[in-house]
Amino acid sequence: MLAIFILPLVGAILVTVLGYLWYGPLFGKIYLSAMGMTMPVDMAAAKKDMIIRTVLDFIASFVMFFGFLAILNLSYAGTYKAALVIGALFWFFFVMTQNASGAIWSGRSKRESWVLFGLNAGYSLVSFLFVGPLFILLIGFFA
Repeated sequence: MLAIFILPLVGAILVTVLGYLWYGPLFGKIYLSAMGMTMPVDMAAAKKDMIIRTVLDFIASFVMFFGFLAILNLSYAGTYKAALVIGALFWFFFVMTQNASGAIWSGRSKRESWVLFGLNAGYSLVSFLFVGPLFILLIGFFA
């Protein structure tokens, strides 16, 4: 019973760290360029709200992974392969389509929209492909 809350919490913590790396050292310059932000003027303004945005994103990740865990449970995914497949399907049918819709209607240039789509969708895909098998591994500790 405790795993129902601990697993999404672990997932949210890990993707928060992944997000820091993804939008920071790994792809930060590409992301900032696509967002139209220039250093350091725009960054100073963005950092002002960084803590509250991180907390809100963490809560959203927790809720998302709570739902993802429920889907894994309902589909009887008990293997790493099953978790990978369901993670990829969950991403493709729900998360990626929402990211694509956001890119289509963003009002940004086509290049900026699709660069942001690639970064955001890629981050989400890596998150699900990492967290799904991790859930299977951790469920063994609670069984």
